[in-house]
Amino acid sequence: MLLGNWSRGRPADQHSSADRVCRYFEVIRVRLVVVDVNDNAPTFSPQRVAVTLSEQTPPKDLFPLMPATDVDSPANGVAGYRLSVLASTEPSPWFDVRVTNVSRSTSTPAAELRLVLRQPLDRETADQHHLRVLAYDAGSPSLTGTLYIDVTVADANDNAPEFTRELYSTVLLETAPRGTAVLAVSAVDRDAGDNGRVSYRFTARTQAAHGHLFSVDESTGDVRLSTDARRLERTEYVLGVVAEDGGQQASVTGVSVSVVIVDVNEHAPVIAVNAADVRSRPIPSSYLISGLKALLFEAT
Repeated sequence: MLLGNWSRGRPADQHSSADRVCRYFEVIRVRLVVVDVNDNAPTFSPQRVAVTLSEQTPPKDLFPLMPATDVDSPANGVAGYRLSVLASTEPSPWFDVRVTNVSRSTSTPAAELRLVLRQPLDRETADQHHLRVLAYDAGSPSLTGTLYIDVTVADANDNAPEFTRELYSTVLLETAPRGTAVLAVSAVDRDAGDNGRVSYRFTARTQAAHGHLFSVDESTGDVRLSTDARRLERTEYVLGVVAEDGGQQASVTGVSVSVVIVDVNEHAPVIAVNAADVRSRPIPSSYLISGLKALLFEAT
């Protein structure tokens, strides 16, 4: 006789292996902390930008720039920016960067980055500026990212034409025919394009008084006779010439041109004999005949 409770096929107190496993377990909570390593440098997108500024732009905040991003943790995120000239590590005397509302968030950056003009530009001094903006993070050692900025200075009509002389003067022979080149005036404008294109004309006063005697070429500045010099009634003419640039608000500069008419020795002396004073008797070779005159038809 068997003692004990048995279930069909196995003892009543016998349990499956699965029941035994479930009876002996304990839940343990494990917290993993991932320590960030500064293995990512700040990056700009795009990495190069081009800006065009007029040379008359006043110093102020200028072009907004996309700030750099760093996918590392805030402790190793973007810490600041430095601007320098591309060809060197020196700061630019004309430009700087300004950062406001700095945030080291790894998501959308909240920093506002702007290019700042520190002093007025002059295209005639420098028409291109190549800059480098360096973003550095707070890691140790610090990592950096670079943004390249190409600034083109657009011309403004801020220069007037300048004549090569303060006063032009010349002499003109009285035998000069119509169309003779008297002289050429020349002016230079340091601006570019139409702002630096120079044309010439007489002043209104000169045009009214002497425009029928002289002319000036609009493109070359050549001053020429519009008539024969013999028809000129004065011994000196002072002409006012204006150089004007091609800007929308044209700049003008004036200069005086002095033209002196010079007599030419083209007439030989003429001997005039008074027949009433002629004597039929012989006279010594040293005798002075008062009726003999030599006339010189030249200006003295």
